[in-house]
Amino acid sequence: MSQGPEAGKLFIAEEKLNQLVYDKMPIGGLLSFTFNYLHKGAYQPAVSTKRQLLLKIFVRSLSLPKFKAGKAKVFYYRSGGSHHHNRLQEVITENFSETDYMVYAAGGKNQLGIVPGAASFLGVLKFCYSHKSKILSILREAGISEQLLPSVFLDLIIQLNRAATWKKYFFLSNSIK
Repeated sequence: MSQGPEAGKLFIAEEKLNQLVYDKMPIGGLLSFTFNYLHKGAYQPAVSTKRQLLLKIFVRSLSLPKFKAGKAKVFYYRSGGSHHHNRLQEVITENFSETDYMVYAAGGKNQLGIVPGAASFLGVLKFCYSHKSKILSILREAGISEQLLPSVFLDLIIQLNRAATWKKYFFLSNSIK
């Protein structure tokens, strides 16, 4: 396994990217996991897989039932297996109507939990592509190779969609005890 970009350069890139803010969220920290793998030389650039994931996120944002603050309570969890999901789904369907409670799952390869909504998804795309040249410039300065830039850029879009989903979740679930 070969060593990737220097940790110091990646840290500086993260700090510079944190100056770009989407929906009150600095974007640099969203790439810290990616930067860690880049530094170790263990980063997998699977661009086509990431494009497929973005398409799934968009389709789910259009097709999953909408929930509104004050209407539905949201259970959102990350689990390695489906056992917890099945039990939670049973409890909810036995005791509550589906319009009162919704269950979103995150985990495994399907990434079901990333559902920012169509407007947020398009907002993330608009933000990323309007700042693309600055983002890519910062990544180049960090020593990230040209071949990896498209994949890292897609990682950022995916992470921003994940962050938008979590932000929505925390806002909607603040009334759950």
